[in-house]
Amino acid sequence: KGDICDPELVRKIFAEEGIDTVVHFAAESHVDRSITGPAEFVRTNIFGTFNLLQAARESIVLLKNENATLPLKKDLGRLAVIGPNADNIDILLGNYFGTPSRYVTPLEGITSHIDRKTKIYYSKGCDIINPDRRFFNEAVEIAGYSDAVILFFGLSPKIEGEEGETQDADRKTLDLPGLQKELLEAVLKTGKPTVLVLLNGSPVTLNGAEEK
Repeated sequence: KGDICDPELVRKIFAEEGIDTVVHFAAESHVDRSITGPAEFVRTNIFGTFNLLQAARESIVLLKNENATLPLKKDLGRLAVIGPNADNIDILLGNYFGTPSRYVTPLEGITSHIDRKTKIYYSKGCDIINPDRRFFNEAVEIAGYSDAVILFFGLSPKIEGEEGETQDADRKTLDLPGLQKELLEAVLKTGKPTVLVLLNGSPVTLNGAEEK
């Protein structure tokens, strides 16, 4: 027995034993088999494992790239990573989820791929919902002395999902909640190259901020 999500183990079984053993392996592993038949199980749970990264990449939509801001250089001197979703595990899970073996937040992903000489400055900036200003000025300050800024805004499972599962199941507006819009405008006023990443499962509006 082993971990059905371990790519090396699955490759080894394929190479040494063939598909019949993989089906047996899948049947014996501790994974939910609430689907139709072993073949479908293998196709969904094994082949799907290797396609998750590609699926994640293809789910990203680039709405605008003013002045060819992207891609950012890896050897930036200073990079500001700001926003309530920059280091938020909740946003990685959504409303329907299992228990992943590893969590990688945007901040962790950037930190692991950026040039080692680049100094990363992180600030939450604001809360997704609550008008908490404790980190607001800090976020604007680090944006001001960085070479580029990446903002991670959006929503979270706390405010979008099935009725009864969230703090407020019905959203009264499509605007970014809390202080996010105000923080976005404050960061844009610094004049630094800024990348806005929205992490949300339902629509949001920027009310003209995308034109700035």
